[in-house]
Amino acid sequence: MVVTAQDDAWVVGEVYSLTDPSTAWPVLDAYERCSAADPPPHEYERQIVTVLLDGGQTIRAWAYVYCLNTADKARILSGDFLEAKES
Repeated sequence: MVVTAQDDAWVVGEVYSLTDPSTAWPVLDAYERCSAADPPPHEYERQIVTVLLDGGQTIRAWAYVYCLNTADKARILSGDFLEAKES
Protein backbone atom coordinates (compact mmCIF):
# COMPACT_ATOMS: atom_id res chain seq x y z
CA MET A 1 0.00 0.00 0.00
CA VAL A 2 1.18 3.52 -0.69
CA VAL A 3 0.73 6.17 1.98
CA THR A 4 1.81 9.78 1.93
CA ALA A 5 4.71 10.71 4.20
CA GLN A 6 6.43 13.86 5.37
CA ASP A 7 9.93 12.41 4.97
CA ASP A 8 11.92 11.20 1.96
CA ALA A 9 10.26 7.76 1.96
CA TRP A 10 9.59 6.10 -1.38
CA VAL A 11 7.82 3.08 -2.78
CA VAL A 12 8.89 0.70 -5.55
CA GLY A 13 6.21 0.35 -8.19
CA GLU A 14 5.32 0.26 -11.85
CA VAL A 15 4.17 3.07 -14.14
CA TYR A 16 1.80 2.41 -17.03
CA SER A 17 0.76 4.68 -19.86
CA LEU A 18 -2.95 4.34 -20.58
CA THR A 19 -4.18 4.94 -24.12
CA ASP A 20 -7.68 5.79 -22.92
CA PRO A 21 -7.73 6.57 -19.18
CA SER A 22 -11.42 7.49 -19.29
CA THR A 23 -12.33 3.83 -19.82
CA ALA A 24 -9.68 2.47 -17.42
CA TRP A 25 -10.51 4.66 -14.37
CA PRO A 26 -13.98 3.20 -13.71
CA VAL A 27 -12.56 -0.34 -13.82
CA LEU A 28 -9.55 0.48 -11.65
CA ASP A 29 -11.59 2.54 -9.16
CA ALA A 30 -14.08 -0.34 -8.82
CA TYR A 31 -11.19 -2.79 -8.27
CA GLU A 32 -9.75 -0.56 -5.51
CA ARG A 33 -13.29 -0.05 -4.16
CA CYS A 34 -13.03 3.74 -4.25
CA SER A 35 -15.58 4.58 -6.91
CA ALA A 36 -18.58 6.81 -6.26
CA ALA A 37 -20.67 3.61 -6.05
CA ASP A 38 -18.57 2.24 -3.16
CA PRO A 39 -19.64 3.24 0.35
CA PRO A 40 -17.15 5.30 2.37
CA PRO A 41 -14.80 5.17 4.04
CA HIS A 42 -12.67 4.20 1.07
CA GLU A 43 -9.47 2.31 1.73
CA TYR A 44 -7.76 3.98 -1.23
CA GLU A 45 -7.97 7.31 -3.00
CA ARG A 46 -6.63 8.04 -6.47
CA GLN A 47 -4.13 10.90 -6.23
CA ILE A 48 -1.48 12.50 -8.41
CA VAL A 49 1.99 11.83 -7.00
CA THR A 50 5.56 12.58 -8.04
CA VAL A 51 7.31 9.55 -9.52
CA LEU A 52 11.06 9.08 -10.05
CA LEU A 53 11.67 6.82 -13.04
CA ASP A 54 14.67 4.47 -13.38
CA GLY A 55 16.44 6.90 -15.72
CA GLY A 56 16.22 9.70 -13.14
CA GLN A 57 13.36 11.57 -14.81
CA THR A 58 10.60 12.87 -12.53
CA ILE A 59 6.96 12.78 -13.69
CA ARG A 60 3.54 13.25 -12.15
CA ALA A 61 1.33 10.17 -12.24
CA TRP A 62 -1.84 8.79 -10.70
CA ALA A 63 -1.51 6.35 -7.79
CA TYR A 64 -3.92 4.71 -5.41
CA VAL A 65 -2.95 6.01 -1.97
CA TYR A 66 -4.03 4.22 1.21
CA CYS A 67 -6.03 6.65 3.33
CA LEU A 68 -7.03 4.73 6.48
CA ASN A 69 -5.12 4.61 9.77
CA THR A 70 -1.70 2.96 9.48
CA ALA A 71 -0.78 2.99 13.19
CA ASP A 72 -0.96 -0.82 13.40
CA LYS A 73 0.92 -1.40 10.12
CA ALA A 74 4.64 -2.12 9.83
CA ARG A 75 6.63 0.30 7.70
CA ILE A 76 8.62 -1.29 4.86
CA LEU A 77 11.86 0.67 5.04
CA SER A 78 13.10 -0.57 1.65
CA GLY A 79 9.91 0.68 -0.04
CA ASP A 80 9.65 -2.67 -1.83
CA PHE A 81 6.57 -4.63 -0.75
CA LEU A 82 7.37 -7.69 -2.88
CA GLU A 83 10.91 -7.90 -1.51
CA ALA A 84 9.63 -7.57 2.07
CA LYS A 85 6.93 -10.19 1.44
CA GLU A 86 9.52 -12.74 0.29
CA SER A 87 11.73 -12.34 3.37
